[in-house]
Amino acid sequence: MSNVYRRSTLRGSAVAILLLLAVFYLRDARSLPSGRNRALFLLSAAAYTVCSAPDFARNDLPFGFPLLIVSLGVPALLWISAAAVFDDNFEPSRRRGIA
Repeated sequence: MSNVYRRSTLRGSAVAILLLLAVFYLRDARSLPSGRNRALFLLSAAAYTVCSAPDFARNDLPFGFPLLIVSLGVPALLWISAAAVFDDNFEPSRRRGIA
């Protein structure tokens, strides 16, 4: 097995784990206040993992450009997710969402 197949297998496994965690956080979003923010971050991280693949440099795919747009939200969603987890007085607001 060549290195290209190993890397794509690891990348696919990482995407599967990120999506599975996002589903679990969305399922528990009612009981866990920061669950929705974590799920959004994990979905964005999964999109970034797909977009950072060496073979994904094609924007002519039907899902290429939307996936790239979703992957650009990783820094802001990480900040919002961390604030939701560590800030005791966290409340979602438009100001945080504009980040």
